Amino acid sequence: YDGPLEVPKESFDKYRDMFNEYGLGVKTGIDLPVESVGVIGDRYDSGLLLDFSIGQYDTYTPVQISSYISTIASSGNRYKLHFLKEIRNSSKTDKIGNLKKKIEPELIHKVNLDPKYIDRIKKLFIFFHSLSLLINFFHLFYNYIYIKFFDFVFVCYNPDKLVDDFSVTKSAKPEN
Repeated sequence: YDGPLEVPKESFDKYRDMFNEYGLGVKTGIDLPVESVGVIGDRYDSGLLLDFSIGQYDTYTPVQISSYISTIASSGNRYKLHFLKEIRNSSKTDKIGNLKKKIEPELIHKVNLDPKYIDRIKKLFIFFHSLSLLINFFHLFYNYIYIKFFDFVFVCYNPDKLVDDFSVTKSAKPEN
């Protein structure tokens, strides 16, 4: 009480272990000659743990984000990423050459999470994608949009029809 909040490094490790399960902060095994793990923070301040808990401390690569999304889409199965589906021999005609090698999906990890929670995450992905499509449609006609979702009100303001100013508040509809 009345002192700094001390956070052990192990608290950060717990989050990293969980994020790593989804392919964030680790090499994905993609078939490229060089791959980065992103930027892994090396400070362990208490405020940074709060940032980290909502995904705003370590920085991930676009390939890792793709791995994360495909892991959710495949019900918690994380597969090695590939650019190629197959390799074929060249042909002297306009026909496709003979199959030389087919790249098969390779399961590299199964997320340790009850399938009902994976399904909930999938439903939230779909909901927020649908919400963004709805907001973009209505912004063609209106400057303000108020959407109530449980106790939250999504307020979207777009007077110039070019840029969204999007905020979320846990209150009733804001006054004009």
